[in-house]
Amino acid sequence: MISQESVPHLAIYFATQVTTSPRSQKEQQRDLSLFLSFMEQEFGSTSRSSWSPRVARDFLAALQNTVKDDGSRKWSDRTINRMSAHLKTFAKWIHKHRPFPLGQPMEKIKILSIGNQLEIERALTKQERNRILDAADQLLLVGGRSRDRHRATVEQPHPRERTIDLTGIEPSSTPLLKRGCAGVR
Repeated sequence: MISQESVPHLAIYFATQVTTSPRSQKEQQRDLSLFLSFMEQEFGSTSRSSWSPRVARDFLAALQNTVKDDGSRKWSDRTINRMSAHLKTFAKWIHKHRPFPLGQPMEKIKILSIGNQLEIERALTKQERNRILDAADQLLLVGGRSRDRHRATVEQPHPRERTIDLTGIEPSSTPLLKRGCAGVR
Protein backbone atom coordinates (compact mmCIF):
# COMPACT_ATOMS: atom_id res chain seq x y z
CA MET A 1 0.00 0.00 0.00
CA ILE A 2 1.10 3.54 -0.68
CA SER A 3 1.61 5.72 2.37
CA GLN A 4 0.82 9.40 2.78
CA GLU A 5 4.55 10.12 2.97
CA SER A 6 5.18 8.68 -0.51
CA VAL A 7 2.55 10.93 -2.08
CA PRO A 8 2.84 14.49 -0.72
CA HIS A 9 -0.58 15.52 -2.09
CA LEU A 10 -2.24 12.80 -0.04
CA ALA A 11 -0.66 13.96 3.23
CA ILE A 12 -1.62 17.59 2.59
CA TYR A 13 -5.14 16.58 1.58
CA PHE A 14 -5.72 14.64 4.80
CA ALA A 15 -4.14 17.35 6.95
CA THR A 16 -6.16 20.23 5.49
CA GLN A 17 -9.35 18.88 3.88
CA VAL A 18 -10.54 15.71 5.57
CA THR A 19 -12.67 16.49 8.63
CA THR A 20 -14.52 13.21 9.05
CA SER A 21 -14.25 10.74 11.93
CA PRO A 22 -11.04 8.74 12.36
CA ARG A 23 -12.79 5.60 11.10
CA SER A 24 -13.95 7.39 7.93
CA GLN A 25 -10.49 8.85 7.44
CA LYS A 26 -9.04 5.35 7.64
CA GLU A 27 -11.50 4.19 4.93
CA GLN A 28 -10.67 7.19 2.75
CA GLN A 29 -6.96 6.59 3.16
CA ARG A 30 -7.40 2.90 2.29
CA ASP A 31 -9.53 3.74 -0.78
CA LEU A 32 -7.11 6.36 -2.08
CA SER A 33 -4.11 4.12 -1.39
CA LEU A 34 -5.81 1.28 -3.26
CA PHE A 35 -6.29 3.58 -6.26
CA LEU A 36 -2.71 4.82 -6.14
CA SER A 37 -1.45 1.24 -5.87
CA PHE A 38 -3.56 0.37 -8.93
CA MET A 39 -2.03 3.31 -10.84
CA GLU A 40 1.49 2.26 -9.84
CA GLN A 41 0.89 -1.36 -10.82
CA GLU A 42 -0.95 -0.74 -14.10
CA PHE A 43 0.70 2.44 -15.37
CA GLY A 44 4.01 2.58 -13.50
CA SER A 45 3.35 5.99 -11.98
CA THR A 46 1.23 7.79 -9.41
CA SER A 47 1.95 11.23 -10.84
CA ARG A 48 -0.88 13.69 -11.22
CA SER A 49 -0.30 13.95 -14.97
CA SER A 50 -0.93 10.22 -15.50
CA TRP A 51 -4.36 10.31 -13.80
CA SER A 52 -6.91 10.47 -16.60
CA PRO A 53 -10.58 9.57 -16.98
CA ARG A 54 -9.51 6.29 -18.61
CA VAL A 55 -7.39 5.39 -15.56
CA ALA A 56 -10.34 6.12 -13.25
CA ARG A 57 -12.71 3.99 -15.36
CA ASP A 58 -10.15 1.16 -15.50
CA PHE A 59 -9.80 1.25 -11.71
CA LEU A 60 -13.55 1.08 -11.10
CA ALA A 61 -13.89 -1.72 -13.67
CA ALA A 62 -11.07 -3.63 -11.93
CA LEU A 63 -12.92 -3.27 -8.61
CA GLN A 64 -16.11 -4.63 -10.16
CA ASN A 65 -14.29 -7.58 -11.72
CA THR A 66 -12.21 -8.60 -8.71
CA VAL A 67 -13.50 -11.83 -7.19
CA LYS A 68 -12.69 -13.77 -4.03
CA ASP A 69 -11.59 -17.40 -3.94
CA ASP A 70 -15.22 -18.54 -3.61
CA GLY A 71 -16.19 -16.72 -6.83
CA SER A 72 -18.14 -13.87 -5.23
CA ARG A 73 -17.26 -10.24 -5.89
CA LYS A 74 -14.74 -8.73 -3.51
CA TRP A 75 -16.44 -5.30 -3.42
CA SER A 76 -20.14 -4.53 -3.58
CA ASP A 77 -21.54 -1.73 -5.75
CA ARG A 78 -22.13 0.29 -2.61
CA THR A 79 -18.47 -0.01 -1.59
CA ILE A 80 -17.32 0.87 -5.11
CA ASN A 81 -19.57 3.95 -5.00
CA ARG A 82 -17.99 4.98 -1.69
CA MET A 83 -14.51 4.58 -3.18
CA SER A 84 -15.57 6.55 -6.23
CA ALA A 85 -16.90 9.37 -4.04
CA HIS A 86 -13.59 9.55 -2.17
CA LEU A 87 -11.68 9.65 -5.46
CA LYS A 88 -13.99 12.36 -6.83
CA THR A 89 -13.43 14.56 -3.79
CA PHE A 90 -9.66 14.05 -3.89
CA ALA A 91 -9.48 14.68 -7.67
CA LYS A 92 -11.60 17.82 -7.34
CA TRP A 93 -9.25 19.15 -4.65
CA ILE A 94 -6.13 18.41 -6.75
CA HIS A 95 -7.71 19.92 -9.87
CA LYS A 96 -8.60 23.08 -7.96
CA HIS A 97 -4.99 23.67 -6.91
CA ARG A 98 -3.20 22.33 -9.96
CA PRO A 99 -5.39 21.38 -12.94
CA PHE A 100 -5.00 17.98 -14.55
CA PRO A 101 -3.66 18.11 -18.12
CA LEU A 102 -6.68 16.19 -19.51
CA GLY A 103 -9.28 17.80 -17.25
CA GLN A 104 -10.76 16.62 -13.97
CA PRO A 105 -10.53 12.79 -14.30
CA MET A 106 -13.52 11.91 -12.11
CA GLU A 107 -15.90 14.58 -13.42
CA LYS A 108 -17.88 12.35 -15.78
CA ILE A 109 -17.66 9.15 -13.74
CA LYS A 110 -21.15 8.08 -12.68
CA ILE A 111 -22.01 6.12 -9.56
CA LEU A 112 -23.23 2.56 -9.97
CA SER A 113 -26.94 1.96 -9.74
CA ILE A 114 -27.74 0.24 -6.47
CA GLY A 115 -31.44 -0.30 -7.13
CA ASN A 116 -33.58 -2.32 -4.77
CA GLN A 117 -31.64 -3.64 -1.80
CA LEU A 118 -33.33 -7.04 -2.09
CA GLU A 119 -31.39 -9.32 -4.39
CA ILE A 120 -33.60 -11.91 -6.05
CA GLU A 121 -30.73 -14.39 -6.14
CA ARG A 122 -30.71 -14.48 -2.34
CA ALA A 123 -34.47 -14.04 -1.77
CA LEU A 124 -35.58 -17.16 -3.64
CA THR A 125 -34.13 -20.60 -4.05
CA LYS A 126 -33.41 -21.75 -7.58
CA GLN A 127 -36.43 -24.09 -7.46
CA GLU A 128 -38.78 -21.30 -6.29
CA ARG A 129 -37.49 -18.96 -9.00
CA ASN A 130 -37.98 -21.63 -11.69
CA ARG A 131 -41.53 -22.37 -10.48
CA ILE A 132 -42.43 -18.69 -10.66
CA LEU A 133 -40.92 -18.34 -14.13
CA ASP A 134 -42.71 -21.48 -15.33
CA ALA A 135 -46.00 -20.15 -13.96
CA ALA A 136 -45.40 -16.77 -15.63
CA ASP A 137 -44.87 -18.58 -18.94
CA GLN A 138 -48.24 -20.29 -18.43
CA LEU A 139 -50.03 -16.98 -17.78
CA LEU A 140 -49.93 -16.11 -21.45
CA LEU A 141 -51.59 -19.41 -22.29
CA VAL A 142 -54.14 -19.22 -19.47
CA GLY A 143 -55.08 -15.56 -19.84
CA GLY A 144 -54.50 -14.99 -23.55
CA ARG A 145 -57.05 -17.38 -25.07
CA SER A 146 -60.30 -15.93 -23.83
CA ARG A 147 -62.68 -14.74 -26.55
CA ASP A 148 -65.20 -13.49 -24.01
CA ARG A 149 -65.62 -9.76 -24.61
CA HIS A 150 -67.40 -9.43 -21.26
CA ARG A 151 -64.44 -10.91 -19.45
CA ALA A 152 -63.50 -7.51 -18.02
CA THR A 153 -66.75 -7.43 -16.02
CA VAL A 154 -65.90 -10.69 -14.26
CA GLU A 155 -63.62 -10.28 -11.23
CA GLN A 156 -60.26 -11.74 -12.27
CA PRO A 157 -57.47 -12.48 -9.79
CA HIS A 158 -54.40 -10.30 -10.02
CA PRO A 159 -51.68 -11.92 -12.23
CA ARG A 160 -49.30 -12.19 -9.27
CA GLU A 161 -51.98 -13.98 -7.28
CA ARG A 162 -52.48 -16.37 -10.17
CA THR A 163 -48.71 -16.93 -10.27
CA ILE A 164 -48.74 -17.75 -6.58
CA ASP A 165 -51.70 -20.09 -7.09
CA LEU A 166 -49.93 -21.87 -9.94
CA THR A 167 -46.58 -22.20 -8.13
CA GLY A 168 -47.93 -23.12 -4.73
CA ILE A 169 -45.51 -20.75 -3.01
CA GLU A 170 -47.07 -19.00 -0.06
CA PRO A 171 -46.40 -15.23 -0.01
CA SER A 172 -45.45 -15.34 3.67
CA SER A 173 -42.79 -18.05 3.10
CA THR A 174 -40.72 -16.02 0.67
CA PRO A 175 -39.33 -12.56 1.61
CA LEU A 176 -39.76 -11.30 -1.95
CA LEU A 177 -43.45 -12.19 -2.05
CA LYS A 178 -44.59 -10.96 1.35
CA ARG A 179 -47.50 -8.56 1.34
CA GLY A 180 -46.33 -5.03 0.59
CA CYS A 181 -43.14 -6.23 -1.14
CA ALA A 182 -42.68 -6.33 -4.90
CA GLY A 183 -46.21 -5.04 -5.50
CA VAL A 184 -48.06 -8.04 -4.01
CA ARG A 185 -51.51 -7.04 -2.81
